[in-house]
Amino acid sequence: MTQFTSNKDVLHERSEIVDYWLEFRSVVFVAKYRSISRASEALDVHRATVMRHVDTLEDHLGFSLFHRHHKGCT
Repeated sequence: MTQFTSNKDVLHERSEIVDYWLEFRSVVFVAKYRSISRASEALDVHRATVMRHVDTLEDHLGFSLFHRHHKGCT
């Protein structure tokens, strides 16, 4: 559990979560549909947008969330 030292720390943490909301949402849809293309259709956004969201969150976390291959994501 994160220990906050001030209200400013709490607000910064909340702001960071909000900043990554779209990325989290895209990752959830990719996991649900096991496909970036199907996730993008369900979200009604371009495939490249979903890929960028996943890439951004992976970069922020420092590890891959999915194994991507021609049959989808696992």
